[in-house]
Formats: sequence, structure tokens, C-alpha cells
Amino acid sequence: GHARHAATTAANLGVVAKDMGRFDEALEHLRQARGLFLHVSDRAGAAIAEANLGSVALATGDPVAAQRRLQTTIGTLRELGSHTAADHATVLLARALAEQQQSAEVERLLLDLDPQASARLGPEIEQVRELLKRPPSESPGGASSETPDGLTQLKTKGKGQDTVQESTGPSRELFRTFLSVNRRLAHESNLEKAMETLLESAITLTGGRQGYLLVARPDGLQSEFTGGESSQAGQAFSRSLANRAMQQRRTLTGEDALADRELQEMPSIRNLQIRSAICAPFQSATKAEGAIYVEHAGRAGAFTEQDKENLEVLADQAAIAVDRMLRDEDLARELEHSRRELAVVKRSVQRAQVPMVGASSKMNKLRSDIEKLAPLDLSVLILGETGTGKELVARAIHNNSQQAQGPFVGENCAALPPELMERELFGHVTGSFTGADRDRPGLLELASNGTLFLDEVGDMPSALQAKLLRALQEKRIRRIGSSETVDVNVRILAATHKDLRGMVSRGEFREDLFFRLAAVEVEVPPLRDRDGDIAVLAEHFLSSLRKQHGIERSLSPKAIEQLNSYRWPGNVRELEHVVARAFLLTDGPTIEDTQLPTDQNAATAAVPAPAPAESSSSSWPAMKLAEAERRTVFAALEHCSGEKAAAARLLGISRTALYEKLKRYNADQEIT
Repeated sequence: GHARHAATTAANLGVVAKDMGRFDEALEHLRQARGLFLHVSDRAGAAIAEANLGSVALATGDPVAAQRRLQTTIGTLRELGSHTAADHATVLLARALAEQQQSAEVERLLLDLDPQASARLGPEIEQVRELLKRPPSESPGGASSETPDGLTQLKTKGKGQDTVQESTGPSRELFRTFLSVNRRLAHESNLEKAMETLLESAITLTGGRQGYLLVARPDGLQSEFTGGESSQAGQAFSRSLANRAMQQRRTLTGEDALADRELQEMPSIRNLQIRSAICAPFQSATKAEGAIYVEHAGRAGAFTEQDKENLEVLADQAAIAVDRMLRDEDLARELEHSRRELAVVKRSVQRAQVPMVGASSKMNKLRSDIEKLAPLDLSVLILGETGTGKELVARAIHNNSQQAQGPFVGENCAALPPELMERELFGHVTGSFTGADRDRPGLLELASNGTLFLDEVGDMPSALQAKLLRALQEKRIRRIGSSETVDVNVRILAATHKDLRGMVSRGEFREDLFFRLAAVEVEVPPLRDRDGDIAVLAEHFLSSLRKQHGIERSLSPKAIEQLNSYRWPGNVRELEHVVARAFLLTDGPTIEDTQLPTDQNAATAAVPAPAPAESSSSSWPAMKLAEAERRTVFAALEHCSGEKAAAARLLGISRTALYEKLKRYNADQEIT
């Protein structure tokens, strides 16, 4: 975790390896040191690492490469106040020039040193002067002299001057770089590090200052990785040059772009008059396109034809690396998509689909309304008492809509605490809170291109209402802990048993969110108003129980009369539980007693209409809805021997919702 210490250690390792004659290791360590110094914004450290790379080039018999590296570092070191290091680099540069027999330039450099530096570096300066005194044939690059690399350099004479016959073919430095990058790409599990190594190698080979690895994306050419001084300065590359190189599929320099009449007037090209640029395009086997782009600020004409060839070699390797990168991205997207589909399937399995049973006039009208509303791209607010089947209506709307092929995702807003509800809706990223060990999409994301059903939306906290409204307006969300937005296209179906309009007037529910959710309102009739449907529903539930348990049982006429005479404050859900309880507690083939609450059995089917709100509650012949719910909960707990998980399953609610109800009933002392 200490990048600066790691950089210093890598630099020391490079120097030791150079002194031991292990030049490949020295190059690798020093390049690593330079990259780490740049990462921590230590320009002086990076310049010293570059000077040491020049020293390695001298040791390997390549004074030209040494000269190029050292010339770029001396000015930087003096600018940063590292005069001692700059003086040492100056002497190394003088030695590189002396090996090339550039006497005048050597003398100029040595004379520019102050007396203290000359005294301190006296032995090194003396070695440089000794090099100048040698005849050309005895210089390190003289005729038939062996370099440390084991390569023979030949010298010829013409018109009284010594000239060096340059060897043809790739340089040893290029070959070593190619092998190093290839090895890293083959064995490095962290692709980002391998790409950064490749880019740093491109900068080193060409003598540039900034580098970019560009990849063609659907929205244009993007800089995937940066290296060198660009990591600090953030200077933009010339898109015109890069695009032209990719169009022509050949390596171009700034001089090529300045000679192109179509590009001459573009601002990024005019800037190349005061700096150099070189761009080598590539195309992978899967047709992925990109380029390696290198610049040298403040210096024109810095790149040669040899630099073009060197960069093209690395561009071929970049094509392989980009192929691997894009393949990894595709796999990550497929994995995320699979996780999303799995999450949707799990939620769908947890809520088994149930048909809408009933032939009453009100149910027929409800089906007609669903057929009309389903194809419309409108939000629907489903109203109705608890247990009437609002989720079934939502599923029916979804199944007949244009989003029928997309997911149907539902959640009960009353069953989750506010902080958990926000995570469920919007999702989160790894590390956003304690326990967030992986990225997780939210309900809005899971329901994208489908339907999101929010049951009991009236229980949603006001802060979350505002966030939901913004998400619906912008059609994009941001996971908790993330800075990136995700586009969502989802139809919202909401349901509630509460009077949302009254809540809006009292300031308990946002008016703007209400009108966005209630583009159309659909009311689900209570079971007591569905003439003839009670017996049909009871037979439907009995049929499922027979298949599940393999027992033949039926309702007697007396039991059916009991069911028809009950007011069903819990509606269809309560009927389902009553039938299930009677089925399980009956021993014979016929259910004679449905075991309805005692004070309800006396009620007849022709129950008078509810009394006005101002009248006494004693005139109401049935118990209050809250009391009916409480009795149903206790009955379920008693039937399940106090096991809350089993009782929650029997009631068709989550354990969290059951716990909330028990707290509300102050039942902690009664139920263990």
C-alpha cells in the first residue's frame, strides 16, 4: 500500500541489477519505478529513474538511446531543484556524446557544470575526457569492438570522417521490450497493469512524454489508459490525428497531419506545430479498433521513421490486449444480465401466479377495465381493501400489456423498514455499507423493460417518495454508493388500501408522486360485494388443497351457507385461510363447520349497509377490520404452534410484516 516506497525500492533494484550486469532486470525494475513515481506525482523520482534507464543504455552499448533518455531528464531535474541529480545526469550525457565522438558538445556540457559539481564528479568527468582522447578505432563503438550485448558494430571511413554503419533490423531494445510486454500480457491476471506496461513501453521506445491507449467505442474514440506526464497534466490528445490514422490504417505523425490540407485548420492539428505526436492504429481479430498515441510537448519533429516501426510492433500487441479487455467486459455484462434474470426468476417463483376467479358482475367489469388499460403505457393505481387481490390485478395488467415479455417485479412497501426499502428499490454497490460484499441491482433495475408493482405504496416514507419521483421523471437511477447512473424503462403499478387523496390533502403523501402513480385508478371490489363468487373461490381453494395433500374433501351445504353469511373483512385472502384451516382440521370427507369467528356466524347475507361515520360504532354489525386482522394473525399463530415463519407463509405475508403486526398488537408477552 505504499507506492512511493515501492517506487524507491524498484529504483534501487534497477541500479543493483545494472551493476551486476543483469540489464533486462534493470530495465524492468526502472520502468516500474518510473511508473510508480508518476503515479504518486513525484516528477523528480520519475526523472531520476529515466536517467538510470539512460545509464543502462550506456552500459549496454547504446549511446544514442542513452542520449535521448538523458536529454529529457536534465531540464526536468533542474526545474525541480534536484541539481545534484541533474549534474550526474549531465556527466552521463557527456559520456554518451563522447562515445559518439561529439567533442564540442561534450566540452560545452562539462564547462556548464559549476566548480562544486566538477570537483564532486571529478573521476566521472576524467573518464569522459579519456574517451575523447581515444582514437575512433578504440572507442567503445570502434571497429570490430564487442558491445556488452555481444553485437559487433562496423565502422567505415569516407572523406576523412568516421561514420557508423547502422545495423539493419529491429534494435535489441525493441526486441527486449516486445518480449517483456508479451510476457506481461500472457501471464498478468490484472489486465489493467499489463495495459499500463504496454503504454509505458511505447513512451520509452519513442522517447515521448505522454501516451494514450485509445479504443473505438460506440460513442466515439475513448482514452482507456494514459501514461507518462499525461497522468498529471491531463492534456487531451489530437482526435483529428487519431481518427485520420485509423481511417487510413497507417501510422501518422504530427508532420503528416500538418501536411494534410483537410486537417491543417483544425485546432488540435495546429497545436502540433509546437509539439510532436505519433499515432499507430490497430485492428484486432474481432474487428475491435484503436490506436497507441504518443506525444512530446514543447518539441516539434521528435519522432522518426524508426519510432513509427517501433510503435507499430507494440500496436499489434495492443490489439491482442484490447481484444481481451473487450471480451472481459462482455463476460461481465453477461454475468450481470444473468444475475438480474436470476433475481427476477427468484422473485417470480416466490409469488406463485393465481388466476382471477369469479363470475360476478363486478369481477366481469374489472376484467373489462384491465383489458382496456393493459395496452396503454400509463401508471395505474389499484385501490381496494386488504386481501382483495390487488397483486393479481397488477399481474393481469402486466400479462396483457406491451411489457408482458419483460419481468414483473413486486414489493410490499409496508413490509420493509425505510433504509432497507431504499436499498431494495435502487440497489447498491460493493462497500457502500457494512455487509455490501457485492454489487446488487435494485427493483427498478430488475424491472427495466417490464413492470414494477409497489403494494401498499401509501406506507412509503416521504424521503423515499421524493427519490422515487425523481427516478420516474428522469428514467434513470443511481445505486447506493455509486457515482454512475443506470437507465431504466419501467411501468409502475401501485396499490394501496389507504385513502391516498386524503393523505395528499393532509400532507402525508406527495401530490406530484400521487398524480404520477394515479394516471388511471382501478378499484378492486371487496369479497362481500361479489355475489356468487364466495362459493366459486372456496371450491377453487379446495381443489388446490386436494392436489397438494391427496385428500378428497368437500364443503357441505351448511358450510357454504356459513361462508356466504360472513362479511369477510379480510376478503379473498381470509377466505383462502379459512378454507385451508377447515380442510386441515376436518377428519371426514365433508367439511361441516368452517370454524368462522362466533360473533360473525350469526350475521346473515343481507347485512345492512355500513353506518355513516358520525353514527355510533355499535350500529355496525361486524367487527372492525383491524380486529379481524388481529384475530386472523393469532389464529394462524395458534394453528402453527407459535412458529412465526410458518404463520407468515400461511397468511401470505413476509416474516418482517408479521413482526410489525405483532409489535402493533403489543403481543410480545402473549406469543413466544
